[in-house]
Amino acid sequence: MKKVLFLSTILLMLFAFNTAAADDIINVGLYYGNSVLQVADLSSDEGLTSPDFEELGTEITAKFNSDDNTIELYEYGTDDMLFKTETETPISICGTDEITKLNNKRYRGVITLHPTNDGITIINEVNIEQYLYGVVPKEASASWPEEALKAQAVAARTYVFSALNGKHSDYGFDVCSTTDCQVYGGYDSEASSTNKAVDDTAGIIAIYDGKPVHTLFS
Repeated sequence: MKKVLFLSTILLMLFAFNTAAADDIINVGLYYGNSVLQVADLSSDEGLTSPDFEELGTEITAKFNSDDNTIELYEYGTDDMLFKTETETPISICGTDEITKLNNKRYRGVITLHPTNDGITIINEVNIEQYLYGVVPKEASASWPEEALKAQAVAARTYVFSALNGKHSDYGFDVCSTTDCQVYGGYDSEASSTNKAVDDTAGIIAIYDGKPVHTLFS
C-alpha cells in the first residue's frame, strides 16, 4: 500500500493547484460519539485562557454534569470550581502560547468542549496547515524522501478540502483524528522533515474537474 500511495500521490502532484487558503481553520473531532469523555484534564505551561473566563491558571479539570448537561471547570486536584457553562453550551480553551495539553497530549490551536447528552465532545479548532503538521508524520514516515513527504502533504491537504461538510458534520466538526478520516497526532507527533513538507507545499491541493480529489490512502 505504501508503494501505491507513493505513486498515486506523485501523480496527484502533477495536477495540483495552489487554491487553498493557508489561514483556513478546520475542526477536528478528538472525542465524540462512543468516545465522549466524562472528565478531561487541560494544561499549558504558559497558562490557559478562554473567552468565557479570562484566567484559568496553568492546569484545570473539566467535568461533565449529567444532571443539566453542563461542563464544570475546576482547578486541577481541587474541588474549587472556576466556571460552569450554561446547559449544552460549549466552552473554548487555549494555551496562551496556542499549545494546549489535553489528557497528556498536546495540540495546537483551540480546544472546544461541547456538553452532550452522554458526555463531553472535544474538538480541536486549528489552522489547516498546522493540522497537517500532526497528520503527515502519522500517515507517512518522517524518514521518507523529501519529495515523497511533499506528495503526502498534498494528498492529506486535498483530503481535508474534499471532506468538508461531510460525514461528521452532525457532530459539529469536519474530520476526525482516526483512520476513519486520517490519523492526527497533534503537536507531539510533529517532525521537522514533515513540517517542512507541509510548509513547502502550503495551500496546494489536487484538483479534478474543478473540485478537490477525494484522496484515499493507508
